[in-house]
Order: sequence, then C-alpha cells, then structure tokens
Amino acid sequence: MKNGLFTALALLALPSLTAQVASPTSVPVNKTKTSLLSKQADQLAQHDSQANFRLFLNYSAKSDFIVKFGAHPVEVPAGEKVTADFTFEHLANSSALIHLSTSGDPTTKRIEVPGSLASDGNIAFKPLPGKDFPMDNAFTLMARFSTTTNKGTLVALAPANGKWERGGKTLFIQDGRLSYDVGWEGMLQGKSRVNDGKEHLAALVGDNDGNVTLYLDGKKVANADGLTSKDKEEHTFKVGSTTEDFGGDFKDGSIEQVLFWKRSLSEKEISTAAKKKIDELNTPDFHWKKPGKQLNLVKTGTHPGYGTIVSLEKNKGITIHDAWMQPLETSDHREIVRAWDKNSLKRGQEIYNQLCITCHGSDQKEGSIPIALKFHEGKFKNGYDPFRMYQTLTKGYGMMMPMPQFSTRQKYDVIHYIREEYLKKHNPTELSKIDNSYLANLPRGMSQLEEKESKKTPPPYKMMDFGNHLFWTYQIEPGPLDTKVNIAQKGLAIRLDSGLG
Repeated sequence: MKNGLFTALALLALPSLTAQVASPTSVPVNKTKTSLLSKQADQLAQHDSQANFRLFLNYSAKSDFIVKFGAHPVEVPAGEKVTADFTFEHLANSSALIHLSTSGDPTTKRIEVPGSLASDGNIAFKPLPGKDFPMDNAFTLMARFSTTTNKGTLVALAPANGKWERGGKTLFIQDGRLSYDVGWEGMLQGKSRVNDGKEHLAALVGDNDGNVTLYLDGKKVANADGLTSKDKEEHTFKVGSTTEDFGGDFKDGSIEQVLFWKRSLSEKEISTAAKKKIDELNTPDFHWKKPGKQLNLVKTGTHPGYGTIVSLEKNKGITIHDAWMQPLETSDHREIVRAWDKNSLKRGQEIYNQLCITCHGSDQKEGSIPIALKFHEGKFKNGYDPFRMYQTLTKGYGMMMPMPQFSTRQKYDVIHYIREEYLKKHNPTELSKIDNSYLANLPRGMSQLEEKESKKTPPPYKMMDFGNHLFWTYQIEPGPLDTKVNIAQKGLAIRLDSGLG
C-alpha cells in the first residue's frame, strides 16, 4: 500500500449508530418446510389454506389410500416406507394442477383438477407464449362456443399487438361460418352457419405435412392440403381475438372451453369430444375453461394463488412417518443444481467476471472493496451452501445489493463457478456437501411459469443503490485491520459488512 496508507470506500448507513454484523437474510433449506406430522399416525396436522406448495409424505400403508386436496381425491399406492412427492399449483385464471411422483415409479403423474378454473376478476384469459402451441406440425385445436355474431375470433396464434402478418393462424367466424386462416397462405371455411346461438364444438386438426381438416360438432366440414406456414416465435396464443385489423374480437356469445394437443386426433376422437366425452380422451397439453367463479388469492410463498387444505381419507392402515409442506419457487432449484455442468460453469464465469469480480476480486487480484468477501480465503457469514448463497444474491446482505436482474438459473450458475473456482481449489472448508439428501430438500418450481433470464449484465455502478447513503473516504494507519471497525464522525458510524458471506 502506498506510503503505508490505503484508501477505502465505505458505505455510511444513516440509521446505524454503531458498527454491527448484518442480520442474516438467508435461512437453511430445512426451515422452508412446515411439518404436518400429527399425533395420530393416520392423519395430517390441521393447517390453514395453502397455495402453490410441495407436499412430501413418507408412509407405510397396507392398501392404497386417498390424499385429498380440498374435495379432489388423489390415490397413492400401498407399501412400506413409501414416499409420495406432490406439487400443487393454482394460479389465477388457471385450473388447479397436481403433480405426483412416488418412490419406485420413474414417471410423474400430471393431474388437472376438473372444474377448478377460477378468475381473479381481471381478465378471463391472458395470452400465452406461442412456442407452447406449435401449429406448424401435428396438432389439434378445439373450442366449445355459442354465438349470434357474424364475425369474431375463437382462438389465434398471432402477433401480441399490431397487425395481421404472415405466419399467423386463426380459427374464427366469418360471415357466420367456421373458418381457419393462415396468413398469406389461404383460408378454409365450412358451409353451415354457426351464429345460431346454439352450443357448437369447433375442431381443427393438422398433420406433419401441413394438411388440415376442419370439424364442426364432430363432423368434417372442410379440408386442405399444405395449408401451413412456419410458426413465429414472437406470436402468442390468444382466445377471443386475432389482431387489430383481422379476425375481429369475439362478441355476442361465449367461448366456454379451449383445448390443445400436440398431436393429430383421429376422427373417432373428434366424434367422442363432440359427444361431451372429452374426459375419455388422452389428457390435452392445454385445457382452458371459462371462469365460473371467483376466489380469494392467498400467498404461501413467492406466488399468490388459490388455496386448498390437504387431508387424508380415514384409513386405519396408514402410518405417516414424515409429512411436510414447502412453498414452490419460480424455478426448480433441485433440477438446476442437479444439471450443473461445464456449460453452467462457463455461464457463471462470464457473470462473475462481468460483475462480481469488481468488488470481490479473485485469488490473483484484489477487489475494489476491501471488506467484500474474498471467496478464495474468507468465511461466509450468511450461509455457504448453494441455497443460502442463492438467497444472498436474491435478498442482498450487508452492503451487498440484491440482484433481481438475474434469474434463478443465472444465480446458481455464479454459485457453481464460485464453488469450483475458489472454494474447491483454495477454500475447501467453505465448500458445502451436495448429496441426494440435500438435493431432495431443495424447493421445486412452478410448471406454469417461465422465468426470464437477463441477456446482458449492466455496469456494476448502475446496479448499486446509493439512495439514503453517504460515501466517505478514510485512511487507516498500518497495522492489523478488523473489518468490523467503528469510525465515528459527527455522531455517525460506519457499518462494514459486505459480500455473499
């Protein structure tokens, strides 16, 4: 250090009167779980209505038994020391969805709770990403509706805003007839009028060669070969509208149901659906029903949703060994950490060298803030396993600001890099163990949400929050330096805590 002195930039927290260690902003993964164990071996402890959660059971049962989510029953298999791992999610304007995996079964069951679609009172349908509804390969689209209008859209894969364009696809009513149009490629239309106020089922089936067939109430009404075009990634899947200049908004009637399969249904299956026996078909990839009720949203964890109460159907042959509930996160933490590889390491390195290295430095170069945690030799103060490090990046700690611009995966990419490059090589006492037990307890993610990732890391100074803080340059004479130092000046004190620690 030049002349035995150094200059450091410290954050002066106005409310603080004495230097202190920052309060933890992270919790161990076990503290995210709420126990449901009851004194009675065949029951679960009572709890309030919960939404968007994971339910884990370890049990022994002499016969199959029922777990109820509200009034909806789900059967789980008998066995000794069996595990049943559920996720329950119920977002606004969506049906309740349950996933179930059990020990010994490699498949995961997807269960859509019938009659559970509820509206938050805002809109009946929010446009969805078009990539989830491919219509340039084999597909089947259905819409149950009634109307007296001469023109209006049932379902469209089209620009989110603006005008109709090539690549758009819409199932709509034109001149009172069921029609299908592919932008600048052509249109298909039935002969019978559907604007008679009666309920009808429209079905559109496409194959891998671009041939399409239009059905009305189970009967073929039109078909065409090669009526297709490549889907555009930016298009969205909509109900009730196409674009501002084409198709028209749906009015004077009701769209009751929309279903989508990523395969071509047979004529027999179309006929079965027309007889209101859709439940007899294989589960569609997407199923929307017009909201028939409104419920109050509750917030269990990150995302608000419609709540339910879990219970066991009475059965004296059951012994519950372990039972707990855990809020769902936006993305699946277990799968992200389990998928760590050379690609995630490279992504983490890029983010670290663009941003983190500025303050934390490396084993070769000092960072710009002397009190920031040096990963190659420092001790973490806010938890050092991946989940707690993730929380530090999400919530911040001490002088370190939260990093909301990064997705869950991007945060874990950085954590992966720090573990491999600094902890494993230079600081192994701070390298936590990742085994199957640890992975099994990490939070699961919402299947109906897609988290966006930051494409570009802004300069570090643009992400710092300088509001309500002062900066002070100070000098300390040579000698032992304790990073928890009180420096009083005009009745103010500096709190020196920084970094992932």
